[in-house]
Amino acid sequence: MAGRFKAKLILDNIPFFNSALLLIDPFLPQKPKIKNSDRMISLVQKIKKASSKRGIKTIYVLSSAPRIGLEKSELAKHFRHTWDIPLTKYYQLPIGDPQEYHFNKNRYFSIPEPLQPQADDFCIRKHAPSGFFDTRLDVLLQNLKIKYLFCISLSSDLSLLATTLDGCSLNYRVIALREATCCFSYLKTIPQKTLLTTLESTVGYTVNMKDFLNALS
Repeated sequence: MAGRFKAKLILDNIPFFNSALLLIDPFLPQKPKIKNSDRMISLVQKIKKASSKRGIKTIYVLSSAPRIGLEKSELAKHFRHTWDIPLTKYYQLPIGDPQEYHFNKNRYFSIPEPLQPQADDFCIRKHAPSGFFDTRLDVLLQNLKIKYLFCISLSSDLSLLATTLDGCSLNYRVIALREATCCFSYLKTIPQKTLLTTLESTVGYTVNMKDFLNALS
């Protein structure tokens, strides 16, 4: 696909000071342990470290469950009908103000300890598949003067596609890192190859980790 091969050509011309690394729902399931999960975690750590050395900011975009009547939304109704899982329980995290968020340990997934956000990382909470919908992500990117988004999503195919689609619509250039994208999907909705092909042919680009790390070196 053109999106894949063009990404290799444009990497050398991207001003990394105008770039951000988006970790979109970097979750892994609580049980069972996913095969090669240690390799996935090491991979993302390597990407974060190399990006930081080039001044690329890391932004976590995390599903959450704000107390806004989310359980009455059409998204939650459809989610419950399709998967028989309450959306507020699937999205809830043990962070934030319990007056503002459904606050509890998530029994479905968690951020692996080595990938927990650090003090110099940014965190944006979302309550829909897209990281841009009704969040502060666009404002943050504008304040940081970001134009290019390198995207990783270990688990969520829909969130990656929705976020990159909105990012492209808002005039950001989106590039997904292939090996660290949808290694695991709890809901098994879109196969990785299909997702990346869809992304390449519609809204953005993909690049192999080796090419990305070489561009950073």
